[in-house]
Amino acid sequence: MKHLLIALFALFTISASAQNTSSNQESSDTLSQEQEWAILLTEQIFLHAIDSVMEEGMYMQALEVLDSLQANWKKITGKEPSPQMYIRKAIIYLNLEEWKQLIDVTTECIYYNKESMPDKTAALMYSMQGLGYRNLEVYKQAIRSYEFASIYYLKAEEFGNHGDMICNIAYSYNKLGKFSAASSFYEKGLMKFLQYFNTTKKQLLQSNLKVDDSYKKSVMGVFAEHLYNMAIFEQDNGDLLASKEYLLMSAHCGNNVAQSEYQRIYGRY
Repeated sequence: MKHLLIALFALFTISASAQNTSSNQESSDTLSQEQEWAILLTEQIFLHAIDSVMEEGMYMQALEVLDSLQANWKKITGKEPSPQMYIRKAIIYLNLEEWKQLIDVTTECIYYNKESMPDKTAALMYSMQGLGYRNLEVYKQAIRSYEFASIYYLKAEEFGNHGDMICNIAYSYNKLGKFSAASSFYEKGLMKFLQYFNTTKKQLLQSNLKVDDSYKKSVMGVFAEHLYNMAIFEQDNGDLLASKEYLLMSAHCGNNVAQSEYQRIYGRY
Protein backbone atom coordinates (compact mmCIF):
# COMPACT_ATOMS: atom_id res chain seq x y z
CA MET A 1 0.00 0.00 0.00
CA LYS A 2 2.89 2.36 0.77
CA HIS A 3 4.39 1.87 -2.67
CA LEU A 4 0.98 2.41 -4.26
CA LEU A 5 0.60 5.77 -2.55
CA ILE A 6 4.08 6.88 -3.56
CA ALA A 7 3.40 5.83 -7.15
CA LEU A 8 0.12 7.76 -7.15
CA PHE A 9 1.89 10.82 -5.84
CA ALA A 10 4.58 10.61 -8.53
CA LEU A 11 1.93 10.13 -11.22
CA PHE A 12 -0.02 13.16 -10.05
CA THR A 13 3.13 15.31 -9.94
CA ILE A 14 3.96 14.42 -13.53
CA SER A 15 0.40 14.88 -14.82
CA ALA A 16 0.00 18.21 -13.01
CA SER A 17 3.25 19.49 -14.49
CA ALA A 18 2.13 18.43 -17.95
CA GLN A 19 -1.24 20.09 -17.43
CA ASN A 20 0.43 23.35 -16.39
CA THR A 21 2.63 23.27 -19.49
CA SER A 22 -0.27 22.65 -21.86
CA SER A 23 -2.44 25.42 -20.37
CA ASN A 24 -0.02 28.32 -20.89
CA GLN A 25 -2.81 30.48 -22.32
CA GLU A 26 -4.60 30.54 -18.97
CA SER A 27 -3.73 32.85 -16.09
CA SER A 28 -1.13 31.24 -13.85
CA ASP A 29 -3.05 32.09 -10.69
CA THR A 30 -6.49 30.98 -11.90
CA LEU A 31 -7.61 27.36 -12.12
CA SER A 32 -10.14 26.24 -14.69
CA GLN A 33 -13.20 24.27 -13.64
CA GLU A 34 -11.62 21.13 -15.10
CA GLN A 35 -8.43 21.69 -13.11
CA GLU A 36 -10.38 22.25 -9.90
CA TRP A 37 -12.28 19.02 -10.52
CA ALA A 38 -9.05 17.12 -11.24
CA ILE A 39 -7.45 18.40 -8.03
CA LEU A 40 -10.51 17.44 -5.95
CA LEU A 41 -10.67 13.98 -7.52
CA THR A 42 -6.96 13.39 -6.99
CA GLU A 43 -7.23 14.49 -3.36
CA GLN A 44 -10.09 12.07 -2.78
CA ILE A 45 -8.04 9.21 -4.27
CA PHE A 46 -5.16 10.01 -1.95
CA LEU A 47 -7.35 10.34 1.12
CA HIS A 48 -9.09 7.05 0.39
CA ALA A 49 -5.73 5.29 0.04
CA ILE A 50 -4.41 6.91 3.22
CA ASP A 51 -7.55 5.87 5.11
CA SER A 52 -6.91 2.28 4.01
CA VAL A 53 -3.36 2.41 5.35
CA MET A 54 -4.57 3.90 8.63
CA GLU A 55 -7.21 1.19 9.00
CA GLU A 56 -4.38 -1.34 8.90
CA GLY A 57 -2.67 0.49 11.77
CA MET A 58 0.22 1.61 9.56
CA TYR A 59 0.27 5.12 11.00
CA MET A 60 3.89 5.97 10.32
CA GLN A 61 3.56 4.96 6.67
CA ALA A 62 0.42 7.07 6.30
CA LEU A 63 2.14 9.97 8.02
CA GLU A 64 5.13 9.74 5.67
CA VAL A 65 2.88 9.99 2.61
CA LEU A 66 0.85 12.84 4.12
CA ASP A 67 4.02 14.80 4.91
CA SER A 68 5.22 14.37 1.31
CA LEU A 69 1.82 15.23 -0.09
CA GLN A 70 1.44 18.39 1.98
CA ALA A 71 4.99 19.52 1.25
CA ASN A 72 4.31 19.44 -2.51
CA TRP A 73 0.61 20.24 -2.66
CA LYS A 74 0.80 24.03 -3.01
CA LYS A 75 3.63 23.78 -5.52
CA ILE A 76 1.55 21.40 -7.64
CA THR A 77 -1.92 22.93 -7.26
CA GLY A 78 -1.32 26.51 -6.12
CA LYS A 79 -3.57 25.82 -3.12
CA GLU A 80 -2.94 25.21 0.58
CA PRO A 81 -3.43 21.59 1.79
CA SER A 82 -7.07 20.98 2.62
CA PRO A 83 -8.40 20.51 6.17
CA GLN A 84 -9.09 16.86 5.31
CA MET A 85 -5.35 16.20 5.06
CA TYR A 86 -4.79 17.84 8.44
CA ILE A 87 -7.62 15.80 9.95
CA ARG A 88 -5.88 12.57 8.93
CA LYS A 89 -2.61 13.72 10.48
CA ALA A 90 -4.40 14.77 13.66
CA ILE A 91 -6.08 11.36 13.92
CA ILE A 92 -2.70 9.66 13.50
CA TYR A 93 -1.12 11.74 16.28
CA LEU A 94 -4.17 11.09 18.45
CA ASN A 95 -3.77 7.32 18.02
CA LEU A 96 -0.02 7.58 18.67
CA GLU A 97 -0.71 9.80 21.73
CA GLU A 98 1.71 12.40 20.38
CA TRP A 99 0.04 15.38 22.04
CA LYS A 100 2.54 18.11 21.08
CA GLN A 101 2.34 17.09 17.43
CA LEU A 102 -1.46 16.97 17.67
CA ILE A 103 -1.47 20.57 18.89
CA ASP A 104 0.94 21.65 16.16
CA VAL A 105 -1.02 20.11 13.28
CA THR A 106 -4.39 21.44 14.46
CA THR A 107 -2.89 24.90 15.00
CA GLU A 108 -1.43 24.86 11.48
CA CYS A 109 -4.74 23.74 9.99
CA ILE A 110 -6.63 26.51 11.77
CA TYR A 111 -4.06 29.12 10.68
CA TYR A 112 -4.29 28.25 6.97
CA ASN A 113 -7.98 27.32 6.73
CA LYS A 114 -9.89 29.18 9.43
CA GLU A 115 -11.81 31.40 7.02
CA SER A 116 -12.79 28.60 4.64
CA MET A 117 -13.42 25.62 6.94
CA PRO A 118 -17.00 24.46 7.56
CA ASP A 119 -18.10 25.06 11.15
CA LYS A 120 -18.07 21.33 11.93
CA THR A 121 -14.47 20.96 10.70
CA ALA A 122 -13.31 24.00 12.67
CA ALA A 123 -15.00 22.57 15.77
CA LEU A 124 -13.23 19.24 15.28
CA MET A 125 -9.84 20.94 14.94
CA TYR A 126 -10.31 23.02 18.09
CA SER A 127 -11.66 19.98 19.95
CA MET A 128 -8.59 17.88 19.13
CA GLN A 129 -6.34 20.81 19.92
CA GLY A 130 -8.02 21.05 23.34
CA LEU A 131 -7.50 17.33 23.88
CA GLY A 132 -3.79 17.76 23.17
CA TYR A 133 -3.48 20.58 25.72
CA ARG A 134 -5.55 18.61 28.24
CA ASN A 135 -3.27 15.58 28.01
CA LEU A 136 -0.24 17.83 28.47
CA GLU A 137 -2.05 19.32 31.51
CA VAL A 138 -2.00 22.81 29.99
CA TYR A 139 -5.53 23.45 31.14
CA LYS A 140 -5.81 27.20 30.46
CA GLN A 141 -5.03 26.61 26.79
CA ALA A 142 -7.34 23.59 26.76
CA ILE A 143 -10.20 25.79 27.97
CA ARG A 144 -9.53 28.33 25.20
CA SER A 145 -9.57 25.60 22.53
CA TYR A 146 -12.70 23.99 23.95
CA GLU A 147 -14.45 27.38 24.02
CA PHE A 148 -13.83 27.84 20.30
CA ALA A 149 -14.91 24.26 19.61
CA SER A 150 -18.09 24.86 21.61
CA ILE A 151 -18.93 27.93 19.54
CA TYR A 152 -18.40 26.16 16.22
CA TYR A 153 -20.32 23.04 17.27
CA LEU A 154 -23.23 25.25 18.28
CA LYS A 155 -23.11 27.04 14.90
CA ALA A 156 -23.06 23.64 13.19
CA GLU A 157 -26.03 22.52 15.34
CA GLU A 158 -24.00 19.61 16.70
CA PHE A 159 -25.65 19.85 20.10
CA GLY A 160 -24.28 16.63 21.58
CA ASN A 161 -20.73 17.69 20.79
CA HIS A 162 -21.55 21.16 22.09
CA GLY A 163 -22.43 19.64 25.48
CA ASP A 164 -19.24 17.57 25.36
CA MET A 165 -17.10 20.71 24.94
CA ILE A 166 -18.84 22.49 27.82
CA CYS A 167 -18.18 19.52 30.11
CA ASN A 168 -14.55 19.45 28.96
CA ILE A 169 -14.29 23.11 29.97
CA ALA A 170 -15.72 22.17 33.37
CA TYR A 171 -13.19 19.33 33.76
CA SER A 172 -10.33 21.72 32.94
CA TYR A 173 -11.54 24.33 35.43
CA ASN A 174 -11.71 21.60 38.06
CA LYS A 175 -8.09 20.68 37.34
CA LEU A 176 -7.16 24.34 37.79
CA GLY A 177 -8.85 24.33 41.21
CA LYS A 178 -11.60 26.72 40.07
CA PHE A 179 -14.43 24.70 41.52
CA SER A 180 -17.21 27.27 41.21
CA ALA A 181 -16.56 27.68 37.47
CA ALA A 182 -16.32 23.90 37.07
CA SER A 183 -19.67 23.39 38.81
CA SER A 184 -21.34 26.04 36.64
CA PHE A 185 -20.06 24.56 33.39
CA TYR A 186 -20.93 21.00 34.43
CA GLU A 187 -24.50 22.16 35.04
CA LYS A 188 -24.62 23.85 31.63
CA GLY A 189 -23.18 20.77 29.97
CA LEU A 190 -25.77 18.56 31.66
CA MET A 191 -28.59 20.75 30.34
CA LYS A 192 -27.19 20.60 26.79
CA PHE A 193 -26.96 16.81 26.86
CA LEU A 194 -30.47 16.46 28.30
CA GLN A 195 -31.76 18.73 25.52
CA TYR A 196 -29.94 16.67 22.90
CA PHE A 197 -31.49 13.43 24.15
CA ASN A 198 -34.89 15.07 24.69
CA THR A 199 -35.08 13.92 28.29
CA THR A 200 -35.00 15.39 31.79
CA LYS A 201 -32.91 14.86 34.86
CA LYS A 202 -35.91 13.30 36.63
CA GLN A 203 -36.51 10.83 33.80
CA LEU A 204 -32.83 9.86 33.64
CA LEU A 205 -32.78 9.20 37.37
CA GLN A 206 -35.73 6.83 37.01
CA SER A 207 -34.80 4.73 33.96
CA ASN A 208 -32.16 3.83 31.40
CA LEU A 209 -31.62 6.19 28.50
CA LYS A 210 -32.59 4.55 25.20
CA VAL A 211 -31.30 5.75 21.81
CA ASP A 212 -32.24 4.72 18.30
CA ASP A 213 -29.01 4.86 16.27
CA SER A 214 -25.29 4.15 16.56
CA TYR A 215 -24.22 7.80 16.51
CA LYS A 216 -26.48 8.74 19.40
CA LYS A 217 -25.20 5.67 21.22
CA SER A 218 -21.64 6.98 20.92
CA VAL A 219 -22.76 10.40 22.21
CA MET A 220 -24.51 8.66 25.11
CA GLY A 221 -21.19 7.01 26.00
CA VAL A 222 -19.51 10.42 26.13
CA PHE A 223 -22.38 11.76 28.26
CA ALA A 224 -22.06 8.79 30.64
CA GLU A 225 -18.35 9.48 31.10
CA HIS A 226 -18.99 13.14 31.91
CA LEU A 227 -21.72 12.17 34.39
CA TYR A 228 -19.26 9.85 36.11
CA ASN A 229 -16.70 12.67 36.34
CA MET A 230 -19.44 14.91 37.73
CA ALA A 231 -20.20 12.31 40.41
CA ILE A 232 -16.52 12.28 41.43
CA PHE A 233 -16.43 16.09 41.38
CA GLU A 234 -19.44 16.39 43.69
CA GLN A 235 -18.09 13.71 46.02
CA ASP A 236 -14.76 15.54 46.29
CA ASN A 237 -16.62 18.75 47.08
CA GLY A 238 -18.86 17.20 49.72
CA ASP A 239 -22.24 17.05 47.96
CA LEU A 240 -22.95 13.34 48.38
CA LEU A 241 -26.57 13.56 47.21
CA ALA A 242 -25.56 15.19 43.91
CA SER A 243 -22.76 12.63 43.57
CA LYS A 244 -25.23 9.78 44.02
CA GLU A 245 -27.58 11.25 41.41
CA TYR A 246 -24.86 11.74 38.81
CA LEU A 247 -23.55 8.24 39.45
CA LEU A 248 -27.03 6.80 38.92
CA MET A 249 -27.56 8.83 35.75
CA SER A 250 -24.21 7.63 34.41
CA ALA A 251 -25.28 4.05 35.14
CA HIS A 252 -28.57 4.67 33.33
CA CYS A 253 -26.51 5.79 30.30
CA GLY A 254 -24.77 2.43 30.22
CA ASN A 255 -21.53 3.20 32.07
CA ASN A 256 -20.50 -0.19 33.50
CA VAL A 257 -18.07 1.36 35.99
CA ALA A 258 -20.82 3.62 37.32
CA GLN A 259 -23.19 0.67 37.59
CA SER A 260 -20.67 -1.36 39.61
CA GLU A 261 -19.74 1.60 41.79
CA TYR A 262 -23.37 2.48 42.51
CA GLN A 263 -24.08 -1.11 43.48
CA ARG A 264 -20.97 -1.24 45.67
CA ILE A 265 -21.89 1.92 47.57
CA TYR A 266 -25.67 1.67 47.73
CA GLY A 267 -26.14 -2.08 47.62
CA ARG A 268 -28.36 -2.22 44.56
CA TYR A 269 -28.73 -0.90 41.05
